[in-house]
Amino acid sequence: MIPVIALLMIQTASTPHCKVELIAENTAIAPGESARIGVRVTMDDGWHIYWKNPGDSGIPTKINWNLPKGWKVSDMKWPTPQAIEADGFTSFGYEKSVLFMTRIVAPKDAKIGSNIPISADMEFLICKESCLPGNAKLSTFLKVGDAALIKPTKWAEEFESTALYLPRSTANWNLSAENIHNIIILSGQHPDYVQLGEVKFFGEDPGAFDNSLHLPAVSRSAGIFTLNIPVSPYASKPPTRIKGVLTGFGTHSYEINVPITN
Repeated sequence: MIPVIALLMIQTASTPHCKVELIAENTAIAPGESARIGVRVTMDDGWHIYWKNPGDSGIPTKINWNLPKGWKVSDMKWPTPQAIEADGFTSFGYEKSVLFMTRIVAPKDAKIGSNIPISADMEFLICKESCLPGNAKLSTFLKVGDAALIKPTKWAEEFESTALYLPRSTANWNLSAENIHNIIILSGQHPDYVQLGEVKFFGEDPGAFDNSLHLPAVSRSAGIFTLNIPVSPYASKPPTRIKGVLTGFGTHSYEINVPITN
């Protein structure tokens, strides 16, 4: 029998140049309710792992969750990546630390007091001057408890801060995209008239767009922007939609998914 320590047993994997942890936001989960769990990666200085589109080089980070029958897991939430420049290439990924979190849902008939096994298999590539493949197999037990007695763990604040800065929706933006000679002209307006910073685009579809520094964003007034995004010269066909993440709007980033007109 594997002991449960303080309601939640955490497994940590130490792989070359990083530490990988399976963590939970709360000490337990109530029947029929949901809770956030995640894989936290802490990297050595100068090392990085990759976003779902790694950019010019790299391999996407993959996490497969395993839960008992009747339990459900949502799609993983990808934190906003950063551009990592090296040797003339631009990659999209994470340095220092990152939390990949998801939400699990307990069945209504989950028995209070039971310990539920959950596990995550993670595959990644970690790079600096050279790259090393990484693999972590993590497992733990999550307590099923009375909702009134559930408390936050020491990682709860990190879950909250990660969630706060996840890419936000642009459903109420006025966005348009047009392909002019293989340059996608993305135009829009932030509804809150936020002061524009250096607007950057992280494309979700590998190989669709040029990942190098794009032509400057043109600010016409507060919150209004135009961004010129070159189609990759290696794209097999012109993209019909532009999907990805925009940064440069205050402290937040935003998801876009816009049809491209010709």
